[in-house]
Amino acid sequence: MRGRMVAAIRWCAAALLTFALVAPQPVLAQTVTLNVTPSTASFGTPMTFSGTIGPFAIGVAPPTFQMDFGDGSPLQTIVDNNAVTTPFSFVHTYAASGTFVACVRENGGCVQSANATVTPAVSISGAPNPQSAGSAVTFTLSVSPISGRGVPTLTVDFGDGSAPVTV
Repeated sequence: MRGRMVAAIRWCAAALLTFALVAPQPVLAQTVTLNVTPSTASFGTPMTFSGTIGPFAIGVAPPTFQMDFGDGSPLQTIVDNNAVTTPFSFVHTYAASGTFVACVRENGGCVQSANATVTPAVSISGAPNPQSAGSAVTFTLSVSPISGRGVPTLTVDFGDGSAPVTV
């Protein structure tokens, strides 16, 4: 029985009854924290997911927790220390840019979440460099894919009065 103690007393002519009331053990509130550092990063930059789980009541088997990065990658098991607050930390690099909802899962359900935003990486280079005025230059452009949408379309404006180029 939680929060209530009941005792029954019966009188007996031949014996004196003694008893002790035992208070129930307190139920510890389960807390789960989750932080993402940095919360916004450029494509290819590792992000650190850290937090704590617990504490749990002594003698009760703690539930199973897993880290879900929100991108379909395999779940990572969070190992707990039973009855104490357990810190955890994972490093993850996303394979695409976008906003992902990272989640600490308990028995499949999300108990704590945090957003991780990955910005597209864009690079452009020209060759030969330097080049004299009026000579042709070959430009190479690369961009990381955006989660669920593929590679974005970009417009390049060279700033020389020529028409912008869409790639």
